[in-house]
Amino acid sequence: NNMFGIKASGSTSPYWHGESVSAGTSEYQNGAYTGTTGSFRKYATVSDSIRDHTWFLTHNGRYAKAGVFTAKTPEEQARALQNAGYATDPAYAGKLISIINSYNLKEYDKKKS
Repeated sequence: NNMFGIKASGSTSPYWHGESVSAGTSEYQNGAYTGTTGSFRKYATVSDSIRDHTWFLTHNGRYAKAGVFTAKTPEEQARALQNAGYATDPAYAGKLISIINSYNLKEYDKKKS
């Protein structure tokens, strides 16, 4: 039920109580992708995963410090997430921005008149 691939590290939260699952993953290290096994958070429900993702971002000061919550555009926020270390892929922000643009997801940010 881990919808965001959050690793099983750090403090517990009201939605994650320390349980984990080992799974194969790829990490970008020393200029190349490397296959490895990672320990990922295990959730009782998808809802717990979604709630914990919000908890994780808002309770880890590195995301606020990088400007994730003050970004004015989705592109700025994607770059802030990458700068905060959200993913090991150095192209993470660019890939996320490409998905946002490909699926016209900024449309959901517009206020209805």
